Amino acid sequence: MSGGVLLGIGVAWMAGVAIVGLCWPRTERLPLIASLALGGAIGPFAVGVAFLAGGTAGVPAARSVPVIGALTMMAAAWVAWRRWRLPLSRGPRTPLVVLLVVASAIVWSTWVAGRTHLGWDGTVVWYHKARMLAASDGAMPSTALADPTRSWTAPDYPLHVPLAMAWVRAWQPDEDERAIKWLPAAWCAAVWLLVAAAVLERTRSAAWTTAAVLLLVTAPRLLVGEGSYTSGYADGPLAGGLAALLWIVWRSDDDETGIWQPLLVTLAVVVACTKQEGLVAVAVAGAMSAWRAGRWSRGAFAVPAIAVALGWQAWAVWHGAPPGMAYEWPGLSGAVERVGPIAAAYVGEWLDVGVWGGLWPGLAILLWAQRKSVAIGPLAILATTSFFGALAFVWSDWPSVSMHLNVTVPRLIAATAPSMIVVACGAGSSPKRT
Repeated sequence: MSGGVLLGIGVAWMAGVAIVGLCWPRTERLPLIASLALGGAIGPFAVGVAFLAGGTAGVPAARSVPVIGALTMMAAAWVAWRRWRLPLSRGPRTPLVVLLVVASAIVWSTWVAGRTHLGWDGTVVWYHKARMLAASDGAMPSTALADPTRSWTAPDYPLHVPLAMAWVRAWQPDEDERAIKWLPAAWCAAVWLLVAAAVLERTRSAAWTTAAVLLLVTAPRLLVGEGSYTSGYADGPLAGGLAALLWIVWRSDDDETGIWQPLLVTLAVVVACTKQEGLVAVAVAGAMSAWRAGRWSRGAFAVPAIAVALGWQAWAVWHGAPPGMAYEWPGLSGAVERVGPIAAAYVGEWLDVGVWGGLWPGLAILLWAQRKSVAIGPLAILATTSFFGALAFVWSDWPSVSMHLNVTVPRLIAATAPSMIVVACGAGSSPKRT
């Protein structure tokens, strides 16, 4: 059963690589490691959307899946031929030590993924929808959204993860929930590749790149637990998508012609459709980009993503899905009282070496060593996004705010950890200005 799942994931990754090849400017060098990293972040969502479109149009999965697979292979072959003709496609080789470290990280995280569970959200919120989508040939049954017995599955949550899971499920002759864990393992591999690609491009240093990857892969909380990259939660793909968006936003900060807009729009849509926190990150990135450039068009890449994400929310609520956000204004005095516990929860997480390993001390060292080249723009985006994430707990409607903090704060931090590493190494800065 895993063979079909692996084939489906391979097709999805190939689709992502093809999209990256089409969107990446032909005047810019496209390293192979960057192509693979971005392809792993984009591909599962792309084929999931195609699967959804086919199901909505009434095409049975037995027909839509092979058609999507065939089109993917043809597109990948054409893009590879198209880019190979460009002199810029043949960039400097990735250092052997970086390849070995990234390969070891992928093997290690994949082994861990095969021995951990999907988790509550992975099974209930995401895989539950994936099974419905697969059973409906890719279409989302609107009646299920209004079913009060399914309100605990957060019907209005974004569709990136369940669509990708439904795509993988369509490649299984018989259902095997354990085989779905190959998908989080693939997303996790894309995160390691992405950090390596971004840091290597900016620093040109195999040592810094190796250190960046090792800091992440040796943090226990990123590999094990609710919301870890190897679980079935959306925090792993969000972590990769957010780091990719920050990297490309500031890699293209000298762009005056809009040649990076297709890739930026694609990444923004992926991030906004992964989690509701992703929508906030995209809005902040767009606003910051427009402000720094002094023109609104610089942040226009966020508009389609915001429209798609809000459109899904509106469609789901229109069909009777109850809003799943457990938030309500507690009053001014209640909000003020929560500021202290919220700050203490974040500080407590950062100080827990047993959970995060050497990630935070290592990050501090990276920031100090790279202090002259740290990109202020992506750092501001990351800080603002994290601030809004922390601020949301002021509106918590959980019976116990402390429980809400204990469950969610580690996941919010995990989703931003790769971005912190990328920013700390100055990888958000434009190579042209380096």
